[in-house]
Amino acid sequence: MKSLLSKLILVSVSIMSYGQNRKIDSLINKFESLNSDTKKLNLLEELNPMIFDTTLSNSTYYFKEMVKIAKKNQNIELEAMGYRCLSEHYLREGDSLNAKKYGLKTIIDLDKRTYLLGINQLGRVYDHFREYDKAIEIYKKGIDLELKEEEDTIKVKGNIYSNLGIVYGSVKDFSNQIKMYLYAKDFAIKINDLNGLSTANRALGWSYMDLTQYDTAEKFFIKSLKDSSKIKQRYIYETSHALGVLYSRVGKFEKSIYHNKRALYYFKKVGNKFYELDVLINLSILYQRSGNNSLAIDYAKKTLKLAESLDHKFLENIAKETLIHNYIKQENFFEAKKLLLEIAPDTINNALVNLNSKTNINEYLSIVYEKENDYSKSLRYFKKFKNNNDSLQSEKINSKLEDIETKYQSEKKEKENLQLIADNVEQELLTQKANTQKWVFFLFSIISILSLILYIKYMQSKKKQLLYNSRLNVIKAKQNEQEEIGIELHDNVAKKLESISIALNKDGKTELANQTITIKNKIRKLSKELSTISFEESSFKDQIITLSSGYQNESLKIHIKGLDAILWSTIDSPIKYNLFLIIREAISNSYNHSDATSILLKIKQEKKNMSISIQDNGKGFDENMVTYNRGFRNMKIRVNDINGIIKIKSQINKGTQIFIQLALA
Repeated sequence: MKSLLSKLILVSVSIMSYGQNRKIDSLINKFESLNSDTKKLNLLEELNPMIFDTTLSNSTYYFKEMVKIAKKNQNIELEAMGYRCLSEHYLREGDSLNAKKYGLKTIIDLDKRTYLLGINQLGRVYDHFREYDKAIEIYKKGIDLELKEEEDTIKVKGNIYSNLGIVYGSVKDFSNQIKMYLYAKDFAIKINDLNGLSTANRALGWSYMDLTQYDTAEKFFIKSLKDSSKIKQRYIYETSHALGVLYSRVGKFEKSIYHNKRALYYFKKVGNKFYELDVLINLSILYQRSGNNSLAIDYAKKTLKLAESLDHKFLENIAKETLIHNYIKQENFFEAKKLLLEIAPDTINNALVNLNSKTNINEYLSIVYEKENDYSKSLRYFKKFKNNNDSLQSEKINSKLEDIETKYQSEKKEKENLQLIADNVEQELLTQKANTQKWVFFLFSIISILSLILYIKYMQSKKKQLLYNSRLNVIKAKQNEQEEIGIELHDNVAKKLESISIALNKDGKTELANQTITIKNKIRKLSKELSTISFEESSFKDQIITLSSGYQNESLKIHIKGLDAILWSTIDSPIKYNLFLIIREAISNSYNHSDATSILLKIKQEKKNMSISIQDNGKGFDENMVTYNRGFRNMKIRVNDINGIIKIKSQINKGTQIFIQLALA
């Protein structure tokens, strides 16, 4: 019976979509035949809002035509509408740059309604791309605007309240979230706005579901579904999607499958890939909860494929996390580990992996390494998991932590016992060797000359190694000294300056207090710069890639060659430390001073020699000025510290090349 009902719903959706598409086709054909700008604008005003519910490939053409014709005819209201359509289109495509560009253009102070529509659109853009502080700030500008009893304007303000509630939910401020949704509902009731009422009830359902008040959440979703039946299709299926999530959480799997699949059909049909991806994730979680691991994996893979087609790294990581969760549940730790190692480097970037996902990833890594009996790594990641989640300070987690730590200590003790056995065997072999030497003493005269030659070579090699080690020790001493200075500046000097600032403020000497705070901030920045870079948690290769990514943008591309060809784990840490600072200084100089569009970093190692070249295509400079540049002087000092040679070549308008050679031990 339920299957038949699902088919009937899908048929009705198809019929409605077909009728909508026919109307759009008719309007497009009519648009092409019109000559009057006024008639074209009137038609586009009807056509453009309808395009969002279709898969029309060239929709931006009609949005841009609206802007162009409206500008020409000085119709500011429809020009603003065109910008809103473009901003919304790019938002759905995941193009943050263009979504913000056109979103900012929607803020036109023609009248209160047009201004509020612009506020609402720009706020949605900031929210969608997780710039929550900016979203709250822009929405509050709309809320603070005083209104008369104008139905259309009140409706827009109600939408702003509803969208601000969404943002508060994203930052876990559920009290303000529910308050905003109730305001939005009041506005909708006041003007009998069924769209706004449906949206507010659905939003309240999500809030109570997040608070695990599932019965209350269901009541609001049912109210939203009832209101949606009288208005747009999209509202029906957005509420179905919400009910699918709710029923999955409370174990009503048949109801959840029904609502999720009807929502999936609709969003695939209209081409809303973000909603489609969200429904696929929910279906994967649903089947995993119901014990159907095969379908759970299948939907998780579909989710990842869709996320990759969107070229959206944040969504790709969410899809991978969903698939990892299913592999862990199936105890397929090999596949889980492969995906975890792919996603782990992104955890340093909050734009690519949020805190909840980071917490889950650390927990999964702890589980995988525990299954591999690598208790040291398992313990390390479990501690990260525990530290990332303030709410997980329970007996269960502490017990798990103690269990892993016990296994780690057992493994450590076992290694110590094995080492003790190895030492005893070695001692026994040495004793046997001493006894044997008594019988072979006469051979000593034959090999003495050869031994002498080898000894001389050994001493030469040792002398070279001692010189190399001496330089390394000097570098390490410098690093330690800088680290100590950095700690002293941060923990002592900065704190004292902060205390002085507080005392000055109390005495009413605000200007001196502000100057003190400025000095304190500069000291903290200096202490951070003096801190030694660690290559234990993140390899030299990853540090260089992260460094280049930080400087790279649309106008500057950084290319790296040879980084993968070198086994960096064999290079001494002080060498890597100085090389990293030299490369960073070189890239920083190009970025800040050269107007370059391209930087090429080449690294090459041949046996015991390494060469590094950093070359840009910037405006160059007079080579005679090198000795007066602090950055170049620092590079020369660091190259000299590691027993290297540096050459700097530059020509005006022909770029700059920095070439470094050094001998390794």
